[in-house]
Amino acid sequence: MRTEGRKTHKGQFSKPALPAAWLAFCLGMGVGPIVAFIAIFARQRGVDNPGLFFTVQAIALMVSRTFSGRLSDRRGRAFVLVPGLFCIAAGLLLLPFTHNLLELLLAAAFIGLGFGSAQPATMALTVDLVSPDERGMAVSTYFLGFDSGISAGSFALGAIVMSFGFGVAWVVAAGCVLLGLLALVKIRNIKTV
Repeated sequence: MRTEGRKTHKGQFSKPALPAAWLAFCLGMGVGPIVAFIAIFARQRGVDNPGLFFTVQAIALMVSRTFSGRLSDRRGRAFVLVPGLFCIAAGLLLLPFTHNLLELLLAAAFIGLGFGSAQPATMALTVDLVSPDERGMAVSTYFLGFDSGISAGSFALGAIVMSFGFGVAWVVAAGCVLLGLLALVKIRNIKTV
């Protein structure tokens, strides 16, 4: 494989992509526990067929992705990312008040719409933060953050559920998602934000 004329990067991650990886970590902290615990939570609340949660979430995610990418390119990453994060947080904050299937599906719709907007905008932001020759490492850094967030979120929220119950756990998950906004403070001078 030829490497002439190409920069080689040392290290395991892309430093310029770290703010986007933080955003991804916070997203993972919020959405990871959903996959791990939503079925148990729904059964505890007496909601039958919790699998519908994922169906509605997926539909909402697909709907939001039909317009959010174009909007992100035209209006800037933050224009899509910030409402997306708040939408995910709103869905998570609805969960403690969920006692029937309709309420569960409403939360799923909010989470799907938010994630369908925020996640692609975060990926695009990751690529915006680095030079073309560092994009592969930047995307790897992004997924390192996201996957770590899913793992950490599932373990941490599991411990919170055991000690304080699901109501507190979903509120903490929403707070974790909103902590991702700190990354935008770090990169506010970037033209695409």
